[in-house]
Amino acid sequence: MLDILTDQYYDIKECINTATLLSLDFVVTGDIVNDEITNISLYIDQMGEIHDASLYIPKSKQELKEIGKSDMVEYLDSKESQIRHTAPTGYSRYDRIVARDYALEYTSNATKYCKCGELYGVDYDYWNNSEYPYFDNACHNDCADYVSQAMHEGGIPIEAGKWERLKDGNSGYGPYGWTWTNVAALKDYMTSKGYWDKSNFAQCNAGNILLTSSSHIVMVTLNDTVTHRYSGHTRDRKNYQFYDNSDYQYYTIKTN
Repeated sequence: MLDILTDQYYDIKECINTATLLSLDFVVTGDIVNDEITNISLYIDQMGEIHDASLYIPKSKQELKEIGKSDMVEYLDSKESQIRHTAPTGYSRYDRIVARDYALEYTSNATKYCKCGELYGVDYDYWNNSEYPYFDNACHNDCADYVSQAMHEGGIPIEAGKWERLKDGNSGYGPYGWTWTNVAALKDYMTSKGYWDKSNFAQCNAGNILLTSSSHIVMVTLNDTVTHRYSGHTRDRKNYQFYDNSDYQYYTIKTN
């Protein structure tokens, strides 16, 4: 618990000068019977989709206390609590704040056309073209390339021929650096190396990884326990607010 609180403190401290939009769009439904509203339900607008809002309503102190007690009893009764974990996970020298800062520096909330002529919201002027020049066959599909750059900046080491931009084609995924630039291949590599550990919406903080689908990856750039944001490429996003979704996959780095 102390580690989680410490991570959240540094997220807030590092982002103290970053504007945080603490607003949500709610929808209320109900039935009117005899001039009285009944069967009231509350929903939240999550990026254009309506979802049950019960998970976003703060619980009382007593409710949180009871949930904590229940979770502790459940864990103490489980087999996992009787097993001593000795094998380290993650990558111990990863600096997620450095990775977060890189992700924030090299993207934008763009509205321009990409070089393929599609209105994908891409602005190449914000990309790190000096170290990672744009390559034409990518068009705007740069999400894994961008996250790989940020992770490497945070300390994940290049592995020659296996995870190396434009030079890891012998991985079997394609001709031009496929493990570095393909979402599925990148996920396979990072999990097989033990660099990524499965996480969740609450604990996946800045500098860690979010897969919004099997083909799109972004980097979390803010989690202050209230607001969650990510930055990414393909459709350029900078500090874009998001909410939990059952289809999302979360991963953290440096958990040992």
